[in-house]
Amino acid sequence: MNLKNLSLSLALSSLGVLAISSRAQAYRFNFLNMQSVSGGLFDFNFEFVTEGPGDSIAEGQELVITGFTGATALSTSPVTDNVSGVLPSSFGFLPTPGISPPSPNGTTASFTAQANVSLIPGNIRYQTFTIRAAGVPGNIVFPSFPGPNNPLDPTPIPEPLTIMGSLAALGVGTRCKKEFDKKQAAKVNKA
Repeated sequence: MNLKNLSLSLALSSLGVLAISSRAQAYRFNFLNMQSVSGGLFDFNFEFVTEGPGDSIAEGQELVITGFTGATALSTSPVTDNVSGVLPSSFGFLPTPGISPPSPNGTTASFTAQANVSLIPGNIRYQTFTIRAAGVPGNIVFPSFPGPNNPLDPTPIPEPLTIMGSLAALGVGTRCKKEFDKKQAAKVNKA
């Protein structure tokens, strides 16, 4: 047997085993949307997603999100019934008490788990959060949740001008398309 082919086969087999055995990321932190509020502040809305029913959240675990400027208020999703797939707020996270504004310079938001989520039956899917702040200067927030298998990726946040510019461009494009369609219809009617 050719030694080169044997070495290549062993290397590929090892990579396949590593790919299959590596644990998937247990949690995700997603940006949902941003809404403008008075006083130059914005509500940045996020969701914290568990990947499966085996992902546990212990009472007292803290979810910490940094990267804001002028953060002034934190909140979680309103109280819900035990809707399938949604972590009920009575068992979910609360803004860490006594932190308002969330940090001395308004850059960090902290949420604390109220209960041991591993004891709740069913597939726990997500909890939503709102962080009111003046902005995200670097357009990225950095969520942190403790645990060796819980890496959370930095979360990109579009800046307000990008969102508003995109909406304006969409509006202008729609208007131009309507005008073009009217002209085309008029030409067809003339002919």
